[in-house]
Amino acid sequence: IAAIAQSKGEGVRMSTGYLEGGNTLVGRFANGEGYAVIGKDSLAVSRAILEKERGQAVSDVELRSLIAADYGVKPQFLIAVEQPGDFHIDMHMMLLPNGHAAVNDSLQALALTTQWATEDMVNAKPKPLGPNATKSEQQQYKWDLEIWGLTSKSLASDLKAVASGAATRTRFETKMAHDLIAAGIKVDRIAGVFPAVRNFAPMNFLNG
Repeated sequence: IAAIAQSKGEGVRMSTGYLEGGNTLVGRFANGEGYAVIGKDSLAVSRAILEKERGQAVSDVELRSLIAADYGVKPQFLIAVEQPGDFHIDMHMMLLPNGHAAVNDSLQALALTTQWATEDMVNAKPKPLGPNATKSEQQQYKWDLEIWGLTSKSLASDLKAVASGAATRTRFETKMAHDLIAAGIKVDRIAGVFPAVRNFAPMNFLNG
Protein backbone atom coordinates (compact mmCIF):
# COMPACT_ATOMS: atom_id res chain seq x y z
CA ILE A 1 0.00 0.00 0.00
CA ALA A 2 2.83 2.37 0.87
CA ALA A 3 4.61 1.58 -2.42
CA ILE A 4 1.47 2.33 -4.45
CA ALA A 5 1.03 5.66 -2.67
CA GLN A 6 4.67 6.58 -3.21
CA SER A 7 4.52 5.66 -6.90
CA LYS A 8 1.68 8.13 -7.35
CA GLY A 9 3.48 10.86 -5.47
CA GLU A 10 1.08 10.70 -2.53
CA GLY A 11 2.10 11.16 1.06
CA VAL A 12 1.94 8.30 3.53
CA ARG A 13 0.78 8.55 7.13
CA MET A 14 0.89 5.46 9.33
CA SER A 15 -1.62 4.91 12.12
CA THR A 16 -0.11 3.65 15.34
CA GLY A 17 -3.18 2.15 16.97
CA TYR A 18 -5.35 -0.78 15.94
CA LEU A 19 -8.74 0.94 15.80
CA GLU A 20 -11.66 -0.31 13.75
CA GLY A 21 -13.82 2.40 12.18
CA GLY A 22 -17.02 1.56 14.01
CA ASN A 23 -15.20 1.57 17.33
CA THR A 24 -13.99 5.13 16.87
CA LEU A 25 -16.13 8.27 16.66
CA VAL A 26 -14.85 11.82 16.22
CA GLY A 27 -16.54 15.09 17.12
CA ARG A 28 -16.07 18.65 18.28
CA PHE A 29 -16.90 20.49 21.47
CA ALA A 30 -18.88 23.74 21.33
CA ASN A 31 -15.58 25.68 21.26
CA GLY A 32 -14.44 23.83 18.13
CA GLU A 33 -11.89 21.61 19.89
CA GLY A 34 -11.79 18.16 18.35
CA TYR A 35 -12.10 14.94 20.32
CA ALA A 36 -12.18 11.22 19.60
CA VAL A 37 -14.20 8.53 21.37
CA ILE A 38 -12.88 4.96 21.24
CA GLY A 39 -14.03 1.66 22.70
CA LYS A 40 -11.91 0.37 25.57
CA ASP A 41 -11.53 -2.96 23.77
CA SER A 42 -9.69 -1.22 20.90
CA LEU A 43 -7.47 0.57 23.38
CA ALA A 44 -6.52 -2.76 24.98
CA VAL A 45 -5.90 -4.42 21.60
CA SER A 46 -3.72 -1.50 20.46
CA ARG A 47 -1.63 -1.77 23.60
CA ALA A 48 -1.15 -5.52 23.15
CA ILE A 49 -0.08 -5.18 19.52
CA LEU A 50 2.30 -2.29 20.21
CA GLU A 51 3.91 -4.12 23.14
CA LYS A 52 4.37 -7.25 21.02
CA GLU A 53 5.90 -5.33 18.11
CA ARG A 54 8.18 -3.23 20.31
CA GLY A 55 9.04 -5.92 22.81
CA GLN A 56 8.42 -3.64 25.78
CA ALA A 57 5.61 -2.25 27.88
CA VAL A 58 3.63 0.76 26.71
CA SER A 59 2.49 3.17 29.43
CA ASP A 60 -1.00 4.67 29.59
CA VAL A 61 0.37 8.12 28.83
CA GLU A 62 2.34 6.93 25.79
CA LEU A 63 -0.55 4.86 24.46
CA ARG A 64 -3.01 7.74 24.67
CA SER A 65 -0.50 10.11 23.09
CA LEU A 66 0.17 7.79 20.15
CA ILE A 67 -3.50 7.09 19.40
CA ALA A 68 -4.52 10.72 19.90
CA ALA A 69 -1.94 11.64 17.25
CA ASP A 70 -3.65 9.22 14.83
CA TYR A 71 -6.80 11.34 15.02
CA GLY A 72 -5.21 14.75 15.37
CA VAL A 73 -6.61 15.43 18.83
CA LYS A 74 -4.94 16.31 22.10
CA PRO A 75 -4.29 13.29 24.39
CA GLN A 76 -6.69 14.65 27.01
CA PHE A 77 -9.44 14.62 24.39
CA LEU A 78 -9.03 10.94 23.56
CA ILE A 79 -12.05 9.48 25.37
CA ALA A 80 -12.10 5.74 26.09
CA VAL A 81 -15.58 4.38 26.84
CA GLU A 82 -17.10 1.13 28.03
CA GLN A 83 -18.61 -1.09 25.33
CA PRO A 84 -22.15 -2.38 25.99
CA GLY A 85 -21.67 -5.47 23.84
CA ASP A 86 -19.15 -7.45 21.85
CA PHE A 87 -19.43 -5.06 18.92
CA HIS A 88 -18.58 -1.46 18.03
CA ILE A 89 -19.54 1.57 20.09
CA ASP A 90 -21.39 3.08 17.09
CA MET A 91 -24.06 0.43 17.68
CA HIS A 92 -24.91 2.02 21.04
CA MET A 93 -24.20 5.73 20.73
CA MET A 94 -24.12 8.65 18.29
CA LEU A 95 -22.12 11.86 18.57
CA LEU A 96 -24.06 15.09 18.09
CA PRO A 97 -22.86 18.67 17.46
CA ASN A 98 -21.31 20.89 20.14
CA GLY A 99 -20.08 18.20 22.49
CA HIS A 100 -23.33 16.27 22.84
CA ALA A 101 -23.94 12.53 22.47
CA ALA A 102 -26.96 10.23 22.41
CA VAL A 103 -26.50 6.94 24.25
CA ASN A 104 -28.98 4.11 24.06
CA ASP A 105 -31.19 3.26 27.03
CA SER A 106 -32.06 -0.42 26.77
CA LEU A 107 -34.70 -0.19 29.50
CA GLN A 108 -36.57 2.56 27.64
CA ALA A 109 -36.34 0.50 24.45
CA LEU A 110 -37.60 -2.57 26.33
CA ALA A 111 -40.62 -0.65 27.66
CA LEU A 112 -41.59 0.51 24.17
CA THR A 113 -41.01 -2.91 22.62
CA THR A 114 -43.14 -4.53 25.32
CA GLN A 115 -45.90 -1.96 24.78
CA TRP A 116 -45.95 -2.36 21.00
CA ALA A 117 -45.79 -6.15 21.01
CA THR A 118 -48.49 -6.42 23.70
CA GLU A 119 -50.80 -4.03 21.86
CA ASP A 120 -50.36 -6.03 18.65
CA MET A 121 -51.08 -9.26 20.48
CA VAL A 122 -54.27 -7.86 22.04
CA ASN A 123 -55.43 -6.57 18.67
CA ALA A 124 -54.74 -9.95 17.09
CA LYS A 125 -57.04 -11.80 19.50
CA PRO A 126 -59.87 -13.47 17.52
CA LYS A 127 -63.16 -11.62 17.87
CA PRO A 128 -66.14 -13.56 19.31
CA LEU A 129 -68.65 -14.73 16.73
CA GLY A 130 -72.26 -13.69 16.63
CA PRO A 131 -75.23 -15.99 17.30
CA ASN A 132 -75.61 -16.77 13.60
CA ALA A 133 -72.17 -18.35 13.22
CA THR A 134 -72.10 -21.78 11.62
CA LYS A 135 -70.61 -24.83 13.34
CA SER A 136 -67.57 -24.69 11.06
CA GLU A 137 -67.07 -21.01 11.88
CA GLN A 138 -67.40 -21.75 15.59
CA GLN A 139 -64.83 -24.54 15.29
CA GLN A 140 -62.44 -22.28 13.38
CA TYR A 141 -62.87 -19.60 16.04
CA LYS A 142 -62.04 -22.14 18.74
CA TRP A 143 -58.86 -23.19 16.93
CA ASP A 144 -57.83 -19.59 16.27
CA LEU A 145 -58.35 -18.74 19.95
CA GLU A 146 -56.20 -21.69 21.04
CA ILE A 147 -53.42 -20.68 18.65
CA TRP A 148 -53.64 -17.09 19.88
CA GLY A 149 -53.35 -18.30 23.48
CA LEU A 150 -50.19 -20.28 22.68
CA THR A 151 -48.73 -17.35 20.77
CA SER A 152 -49.50 -15.03 23.67
CA LYS A 153 -47.61 -17.31 26.07
CA SER A 154 -44.72 -17.49 23.61
CA LEU A 155 -44.58 -13.69 23.44
CA ALA A 156 -44.38 -13.48 27.23
CA SER A 157 -41.41 -15.86 27.14
CA ASP A 158 -39.72 -13.89 24.35
CA LEU A 159 -40.16 -10.60 26.22
CA LYS A 160 -38.69 -12.15 29.35
CA ALA A 161 -35.56 -13.09 27.39
CA VAL A 162 -35.35 -9.59 25.88
CA ALA A 163 -35.71 -8.07 29.35
CA SER A 164 -32.81 -10.16 30.62
CA GLY A 165 -30.58 -8.91 27.82
CA ALA A 166 -31.69 -5.32 28.37
CA ALA A 167 -30.81 -5.50 32.07
CA THR A 168 -27.27 -6.59 31.16
CA ARG A 169 -26.77 -4.01 28.41
CA THR A 170 -28.07 -1.10 30.46
CA ARG A 171 -25.32 -1.63 33.05
CA PHE A 172 -22.67 -1.19 30.37
CA GLU A 173 -24.56 1.65 28.67
CA THR A 174 -24.58 3.49 31.99
CA LYS A 175 -20.81 3.05 32.27
CA MET A 176 -20.43 4.35 28.70
CA ALA A 177 -22.50 7.42 29.58
CA HIS A 178 -20.44 8.04 32.73
CA ASP A 179 -17.19 7.83 30.74
CA LEU A 180 -18.49 10.43 28.28
CA ILE A 181 -19.79 12.76 31.00
CA ALA A 182 -16.48 12.57 32.85
CA ALA A 183 -14.78 13.79 29.66
CA GLY A 184 -17.09 16.78 29.34
CA ILE A 185 -19.61 15.34 26.87
CA LYS A 186 -23.27 16.16 27.50
CA VAL A 187 -25.21 12.90 27.26
CA ASP A 188 -28.85 12.26 26.38
CA ARG A 189 -30.16 8.75 27.06
CA ILE A 190 -32.73 7.68 24.47
CA ALA A 191 -34.46 4.54 23.26
CA GLY A 192 -32.52 4.14 20.03
CA VAL A 193 -31.73 0.42 19.69
CA PHE A 194 -34.55 -2.12 19.60
CA PRO A 195 -33.97 -5.90 19.69
CA ALA A 196 -35.83 -8.36 17.50
CA VAL A 197 -38.91 -9.91 19.12
CA ARG A 198 -41.73 -11.85 17.48
CA ASN A 199 -42.73 -9.96 14.32
CA PHE A 200 -40.55 -6.96 15.11
CA ALA A 201 -37.27 -6.75 13.21
CA PRO A 202 -34.28 -5.22 15.05
CA MET A 203 -34.01 -1.43 14.65
CA ASN A 204 -31.00 0.79 15.33
CA PHE A 205 -31.45 4.57 15.11
CA LEU A 206 -27.99 5.37 16.53
CA ASN A 207 -25.80 3.57 14.00
CA GLY A 208 -25.62 6.65 11.75
